[in-house]
Amino acid sequence: MKQSRVAGFFIILTIYIIAALIGVFCYFLMPSEWPVRLLVADVIATVFVFLTSLPLRNASVYDPYWSVAPPIICTGFAIGSQSISPEVILLLIVVWFWGIRLTVNWALTFRNLNSQDWRYDDLQRQFRRAFPLISLAGIMLFPTLVVYGCTVPAVVFVGHPSPNTISMIGCLISLCGICLELVADAQMRAFRRTNTDKPTIIRAGLWRYARHPNYLGEILMCGEFM
Repeated sequence: MKQSRVAGFFIILTIYIIAALIGVFCYFLMPSEWPVRLLVADVIATVFVFLTSLPLRNASVYDPYWSVAPPIICTGFAIGSQSISPEVILLLIVVWFWGIRLTVNWALTFRNLNSQDWRYDDLQRQFRRAFPLISLAGIMLFPTLVVYGCTVPAVVFVGHPSPNTISMIGCLISLCGICLELVADAQMRAFRRTNTDKPTIIRAGLWRYARHPNYLGEILMCGEFM
C-alpha cells in the first residue's frame, strides 16, 4: 500500500480526519480560555500525526498540516461565533484560497508513502537514533506553533470583526501573496519537468527577480495574517 499513490492519499486523509476530531474533542473538553484550549488541541493533534508517522516511517505525513489546520480552525470559530459578517467571509475566502493552493501544490508533488522529503532523509541518515525526537520537535511541533501564532490573529478577527481600510488592504496583500506563490510554484514545476538531466538553478519568470518568490508570497500572506 505504501507504493500506491491513491492508497497514500487515502491513508493521509484518514489520519487528518481523526486528528481533526481529536483536536475538536480536546478543545471542548478543556475549561481554559480559548487560546490555551486551541493551543493544546493543536499540539495534541500534531502528536497524533507524529505517532502515525512512526509505523509508516515517513515524517512527510505532517507536510499538509501547514495548509489544512488554519482553514479548519478559522471556519470552526466562524461557525461557533454565529455571526458571520461580510468581512469574516472575505477572511475565510483568503484563508481557504491559501490553504487549497498549498495543499494542491503538496498533492501534485506527492508520490507515495515510500517517498519522504529529502531534507528529512538527510536528517535521518545523520541522526538515526535521534530522528524521532527531531521529527516530533523540529519537523512537526515547531511548525505547528508557528502556524498557531499566525492563526490566532485571524481567530480574534473572526470573533470581533472590525472592518476598516487597513484590514481590506491586508486581505488584498494576502491575495497578492497567494497569487505570487501560485505562479512561482507553477513555474518551478514546469522547470523541473524540462530539466531532469542535471541539477540547475531556475532563472526564468518570477525566479529571475527573486531567489524564492514562493516564500516571499508566504511571508506576505502570514505577515498580513498577524
